[in-house]
Parts: sequence; structure tokens; C-alpha cells
Amino acid sequence: MAAALMLLVSCSKENQKEGYGLFKEPVLDWGTSRASIISKLGKPTRENSNELKYETEDILYTYYLLEDGLHESAVYLPLSVPFEDVVAFLKEKYTFREEFSSESHLYFNTKDGKTTIWVEEEVMGARGIAYSKNTGDLF
Repeated sequence: MAAALMLLVSCSKENQKEGYGLFKEPVLDWGTSRASIISKLGKPTRENSNELKYETEDILYTYYLLEDGLHESAVYLPLSVPFEDVVAFLKEKYTFREEFSSESHLYFNTKDGKTTIWVEEEVMGARGIAYSKNTGDLF
């Protein structure tokens, strides 16, 4: 508990300085290469041919790669983070798309409309937030 509180305090100080809230936004440069992501973020905690994973004490960042580069980014927060807090954070940062959302599966767009974000209340035992290039199929 003390470690989680220390992480939240240190993250909130860092995040205030960098303009973030609950977590740092993942890389959203669609099509960027594996090497470019690694040069920005350093050596991943785990990786395979299609994924790069970066883990902190409580947060997992996953980058999904296809032949043409970065296809999707995801952030997994612990279930101890209230879903309402995640939604409030996303609503501050992005445009909420109520017409596509349900009670536990919400959609957002970045302000420039280039990225679609969706959040699930629980996925794989965590709060899942996924980012992908807005292809116009959904929004």
C-alpha cells in the first residue's frame, strides 16, 4: 500500500510537470518502427515479433506492431484505480463519443481526430485503454 501511494505521489508530481494525469499517454505515432519506439522508451520489459511491453510497478504499456509498424497501443491499469477516475481522466483529455459507448465500454477520439481510444472497465484483470489510428470505420 505504501509503495502504491509513493508511486501515485511521484507520478502525480511528474505528470503535473508533463501534463499527464493517471498515466503517461503511450506512443501514438501510427506506423512508427519497432526501433523508433525502443529509441524513445528504452529496452522493453518483454517483447516478441509483434509486441513490445513496458511494465512499471502498477501499469503495463503494450505496443502492437504489424509489418508497417505501430498498429495499436494499450495501457493496463490495476483494478484498484476506480473506473470513474479513468473515465474522468479520459474525458478531460479526449473527446467522448457517447453515441458509440456502453456502460463498461467507452469510446473517445483525440482532439485532432487521428486516434480512437476505447476503454473497458475490466480486461484481463485490469482497466484496459486501447489506442489505434482512426481509420473512419467507427467514427
